[in-house]
Amino acid sequence: MIEQLASANGRRPAPISIYRALDYLLEHGLVHRLATRNAFVACGHRHSASEPILFLICDSCGKVDEATSPDLAVSLGAAANSAGFHTRNCVIELAGRCAACREQHL
Repeated sequence: MIEQLASANGRRPAPISIYRALDYLLEHGLVHRLATRNAFVACGHRHSASEPILFLICDSCGKVDEATSPDLAVSLGAAANSAGFHTRNCVIELAGRCAACREQHL
């Protein structure tokens, strides 16, 4: 991000400024952090903060799709409730191959 901003306006922002901006965006649900990739992606859907988010990550091309599932929300909520656990957020990362990459390898 620093390099992209520097090339856009000729000024190199301080890393702490980038981290603060990312924290703000995370807090407001505008980006999500992909733990397995140590990366951030813009939020592509309108969903509640408590709704589980599925990231479908292609191992071949790196494409990331975001999805939600009402059925999964109910199941995970029931499992958490039965354990007396209050969920702050739920992010699930699924790795595999997207449809376009699967077609290329047929």
